[in-house]
Order: sequence, then C-alpha cells, then structure tokens
Amino acid sequence: MLHPQATARERFRITAAFWGRSLLGLGVAVALAELGKATEVWPGHPLFPSGHTTFAMSAATCIVLQRGKGWLWLLVPIVGLMGVCLVYGQWHTPDEVAGGLVVGSVVPRLLWKLSTLPFVRRTARPVSADLRV
Repeated sequence: MLHPQATARERFRITAAFWGRSLLGLGVAVALAELGKATEVWPGHPLFPSGHTTFAMSAATCIVLQRGKGWLWLLVPIVGLMGVCLVYGQWHTPDEVAGGLVVGSVVPRLLWKLSTLPFVRRTARPVSADLRV
C-alpha cells in the first residue's frame, strides 16, 4: 500500500510492481485455462476450466494481495455472481466454474510470491551514522 509520505519514485515503483505482478498472474492463469480447454483436461468437459471465472478470480486475487483483505466484501460477491450467472445461463457447469476459481486464485498467488522483480526489492542503504565505528 502507498504511504502518504512516499516520494513520487516510490509510488511509481509500487504501482509498477503491482501492474507487473498482476499482468503476469492474469496472463499465466488465463493461458492455463485456455490450454486446459485445448487439451480437454477433463473428458466430457471441453470448457474446463472457465476462462471468464479464471480471469475474474485472478483479478480479484491480485487486488486483495495488493490492497488487503478488506476488499473481499466487494470482490467475493461479484465473482460469485458471475459464476452463478455462467451456470444459470448454461454456458458452464458448476465444476468448470469451480475449476476457474481454483486456477484463478492459486496461480496469481504463487506468481505474486515468486516474483522477484529487481525494482521491487529494497536494499538497506547505509546512513552516515551507520558508517561510524
């Protein structure tokens, strides 16, 4: 989260890190969902997992990872309503939507933790008082 007294450079670093991690998480999750459809991971379910649910859950996961769990009250109903609508409209079955929820929450979380972007890492810089012996 951005500190109110953060410099413009620090704000840029935090924002760039968020967008980089989010795009990576969204891209890989949706690519895995599309790959699952192309190879038919689950026989009899050619649309497993749901790409729409994967995208929505990935975006929600990235927002929660960046902004905190306080956003769950807004994002969980939105993603849930979308999943219900996909099943009710008979575009997907419940297990295809559940697969999208799992892929959409696990992949961005893993990539978020594994990402070691060089401009995100902070190294402690010595202060002049620290150099005194």
